[in-house]
Amino acid sequence: MATRTSGVGGSISRLSGAVRLSALVVSFTGVETVALVVWLALVRDVPAMSTTAAAGLGVLGVGLLLEHYLTNRAVNGAGASFPLGRAALFSASEAVLWALWLGIAERVAGARGLLVAAVVLAVLLVPQHTVEDNVLRGRGLFSSVLDPRTIGFSVIESAGATVWLAFVLHGDEAAPLLRDLGAGGVDPAIVGIAVLGASLLVEHVVGVSLSRRR
Repeated sequence: MATRTSGVGGSISRLSGAVRLSALVVSFTGVETVALVVWLALVRDVPAMSTTAAAGLGVLGVGLLLEHYLTNRAVNGAGASFPLGRAALFSASEAVLWALWLGIAERVAGARGLLVAAVVLAVLLVPQHTVEDNVLRGRGLFSSVLDPRTIGFSVIESAGATVWLAFVLHGDEAAPLLRDLGAGGVDPAIVGIAVLGASLLVEHVVGVSLSRRR
């Protein structure tokens, strides 16, 4: 009887842990999605070397830092220490990657610009995610810089973000496609945000799973 009770208690504990982990992943996915959306709204069509652009980058950096704090809790537990200095460093570097991605998309015309921006972001996210994984595992910051296991979810994140950007920058061109799909009354930007959020969720689920493997 005691064994059965212990087994039930263990199952409930595992289920509770899985629910808490899922809630954390969804929460920091929401944080990053909101940070990116607010950042783009602030910096779109403003000069790169301007106070507004700098403020937008700061907002994005803070949002990414919060996302990394919650990621650390998801990977290492609520009681784990948070490496604030290193997290701030790679949060800032990731914010710069997003700014570079947007700059390429805006300066290289049309679909070609979006494609080039997507490829550049995907390539640069691989070392970015590798370094983040190093920190989450308690390793040296640059103990590894190219982990092939980060390639898949880096590509997914870049692709989803670029679809979002395309729907924001070229909403008029996206509207006929949405009509054909039966979503003609939906703002293309909203659809783009949904795609962004979904791609970030996939990236975070895979990334957290990778970092939790010791």
